[in-house]
Amino acid sequence: MRTTWEGKWTVWVFLALLPGACGGGAPADEALEIAGQFQLFVDDHVVQELRQVTRRLNPLEKHPANPIVRPDRPWEGQYSQPTFVVLDEKDRLYKMWYVFIDRDQKPGEKYLRVERSRAGRGYAVSKDGIVWEKPDLGLIDLPGHGRKNNAVPYQPSLYDRRETDPQRRYKALIGIGDQSRDMGVAFSPDGLHWTPYEGNPVIDGRVGMGKVIWDDRVRQYVGFLRPLPSPPVAAMGNVSIRAIGRSTSPDFLKWELPQNQVVLVPDEQDPLDTQFYTASVFKDRGVYFAFLSVYHVNSLMVDVQLAFSRDGIEWQRVGKRHPIITYGMPDRFDSHAVYVYSPPVVLEEEIRVYYQGQDEAHSLTPGDLSVMAHRPAALPPGTEEALSDYPKRGAAWWYGVMPQPWTLHGGAGGLAVARRDGFVSLDAGADSGEVLTQALWCRGGSLVINADASDPSVWRREGSRWKQHPGGQGEVRVELLDENGSVLPGFEADRCDPFRSDSLAHAVSWNGQSDLNSLKDRKIRIRFLLRNTKLYSFRLGS
Repeated sequence: MRTTWEGKWTVWVFLALLPGACGGGAPADEALEIAGQFQLFVDDHVVQELRQVTRRLNPLEKHPANPIVRPDRPWEGQYSQPTFVVLDEKDRLYKMWYVFIDRDQKPGEKYLRVERSRAGRGYAVSKDGIVWEKPDLGLIDLPGHGRKNNAVPYQPSLYDRRETDPQRRYKALIGIGDQSRDMGVAFSPDGLHWTPYEGNPVIDGRVGMGKVIWDDRVRQYVGFLRPLPSPPVAAMGNVSIRAIGRSTSPDFLKWELPQNQVVLVPDEQDPLDTQFYTASVFKDRGVYFAFLSVYHVNSLMVDVQLAFSRDGIEWQRVGKRHPIITYGMPDRFDSHAVYVYSPPVVLEEEIRVYYQGQDEAHSLTPGDLSVMAHRPAALPPGTEEALSDYPKRGAAWWYGVMPQPWTLHGGAGGLAVARRDGFVSLDAGADSGEVLTQALWCRGGSLVINADASDPSVWRREGSRWKQHPGGQGEVRVELLDENGSVLPGFEADRCDPFRSDSLAHAVSWNGQSDLNSLKDRKIRIRFLLRNTKLYSFRLGS
């Protein structure tokens, strides 16, 4: 069998698909300590060589029940969109906070103007994360609707599982002052009853809202917020555009200005009309991920792209800027814009991403016009003049002007799903491919892979979804090498039991044995031999 594999390695195509793609891990005389954690393939952190293998971004699958949350209460107007979702293990409930918006619009001679906008925050719960209920909370008196509603005063920025004070389990960044120009914080035991910090504001100066993580690497809270005003970007001709800044705090009370460290900004590879609306950042398997809501000013459309980082400061984009969630077909609730504000819910078998969808184009601002390479054909004469009083329109100033024949429609909440570790895969076709790792410390246990080696031509419909089923044409074999590249006896490819199915956690075996304790505390390399396979991740050790 090994001769057969080696015969297909006579022609190798070396791919370097990301900056620093080859040799991104430890020096040759060292070994990586991966401590039994699943290793992802977003970059070449653990990879020495890729041969006839393509690194691929896998777009998320939108749930067939979408939209899972829609504006169906009298006070919700045209919008009901998720901003924060968490699975509360103690209560065994999914909990969602969302924004609702009710707008009054007035047709003008040349454009449509938002005269008044009433916005609030709602709360919903679900047993399965798909079917949601909106309980009557009686917390807020809504004009015209009384207290029989599900409105809450604030929405969480963080569900802090490490917090020892139960009164501060939920934490929020809140806008305070004139037009929410300063930033404060608030705390809650349940996400419903909130206490603003008596020392607010914690940042003097206008800051766009964002989300926060607790970062074990730096032992601080880290917020990824939009600096306001927007910073000038050299790659975009020094025009001020929307970007993402990084702010840190040791206690959630003392914060650095995000203007001091702008970490996610469009670059020379982006079209000139690219802006970053928001970034939902989370950490998984030791990697920082960001769902970037990317605003394309020329088309007034928004999609979601993926970025990653190994330290939370230096970021790389994935998949040549292709969306990981894109807007839907013209008749869908998300036909023009998708935004991700909430961190995902990471389950054992899948990752759930709750997003906002809108069936209207983004509204115009004076800043948008300054970066448009071309103007939309529907933009009527006089729109620039209409925007001249942009800052003077009270509570609705941020909605800008909607030129006719565009009309205001609305937005709802959607769910998009990925398999566990499934954002990026290393893909091999019918010609065998190879993935060779850096030198790694083996601490015994076993080698587990997350891979799909089922027949890519066999698809069957299950309900409303098409599912891929094993067909036997794909295959994964693995051999183990010493740190110098010599195959270890007993762990050759032809002794490996071939994997020809689909599994999130398949234990690799050689002649029926998967135990690696004989290699404990040795430096080894792993060679994955792939055919018609998507390799998502692996774990070495228990």
